[in-house]
Amino acid sequence: MEQAPRKRKCDSDQSPTPVCIVHVDGLKYADTMVEPNKILLAFDFDHTIVDGNSDTWITGCLPDPLPVTLKQDYIKGQWTNYMRKVLAYLNDSGVTVGKLKARLKEMQLVEGMAELLCWLASEHDRFDVILVSDSNSLFIDWILQRVDLQHVFGHIFTNPATVDACGHVLLKPHHSHSCSRCPVNLCKGQVLREYVASQPCCFSSIVYVGDGANDLCPVLSLSCKDAVLPRKGYSLMRWIKELLSEDSTNVLPHIVPWDTGFEILQFLQRITGTT
Repeated sequence: MEQAPRKRKCDSDQSPTPVCIVHVDGLKYADTMVEPNKILLAFDFDHTIVDGNSDTWITGCLPDPLPVTLKQDYIKGQWTNYMRKVLAYLNDSGVTVGKLKARLKEMQLVEGMAELLCWLASEHDRFDVILVSDSNSLFIDWILQRVDLQHVFGHIFTNPATVDACGHVLLKPHHSHSCSRCPVNLCKGQVLREYVASQPCCFSSIVYVGDGANDLCPVLSLSCKDAVLPRKGYSLMRWIKELLSEDSTNVLPHIVPWDTGFEILQFLQRITGTT
């Protein structure tokens, strides 16, 4: 079992007092939320909602692997630029938009994720659900449409993609930023902070669900009244452990590792008192 950090004092003395305490993975959580405001629930997409990487999944449209010379064009932190070249190569190889769409619709959701998202669709009075992903708008839409779950997410923050008149997929960066920790096309931490700041009311807490290294930045924006749910066996969990080993005084959110969507569902039901 993953070792969770001990709970540390919050930055503010105004944090709510829980009505009842339950234990999940050795950590304490409020069984019901005292504050009436919604919980912000933010999801990554690849390896979190879907059980794979949508960008690399599309290369299965080809009879052979990508050329080594193309793979060598990748520059760390510039994945979107690399994907533009991959999409151009696929198009030149005769892979149509229809074939891309059909291939992506074969992707499976992580176990229990469909049940979790269906439950969240009926809990809009408790949660504001958003998606923050380094995939792109076309791939995400195609996959969510297949399972009829696109309506669960109030906002989707990702790299915009369109199809031009010639059938080429055009990919653009989500935004520009100055964060040295994140890929040049998307800082998830900035997206999360700006979204929270744009809302008319404060959230009672934030729950962030992810798996990868690019999910660390938004986690560092969270306080100890929030929670991060890293997928077990993936790099976000390793980065969190490394962060703790470097400085044990770091103030971090509650850490709740997960394997399936059922575990996330159980956690959310417990903290909202819906079980």
